[in-house]
Amino acid sequence: MARKTNEPQITEAASEAVAQDTAAAASNQPDTKSAYRVTERAPQYVAGQRVKTDDILHLTNDQAMFELHSGHIVAADEAASNDL
Repeated sequence: MARKTNEPQITEAASEAVAQDTAAAASNQPDTKSAYRVTERAPQYVAGQRVKTDDILHLTNDQAMFELHSGHIVAADEAASNDL
């Protein structure tokens, strides 16, 4: 006689749905880095890295937030278009 359990049974469809959700979450990685150019206003260290003017840093949004608001960095593509 088969033993009954109170544990819910995971169906194949449910397992596939979880796998798709996991893959979708992985594709929306918040750790994606963007390029930023160091400005003349920057101190010696930006986001924990020793820098000089016009250096390019690759930072996550979280790493760049304070430095952007302080004027220590600008988006690299923005800096390039201002140079024209």
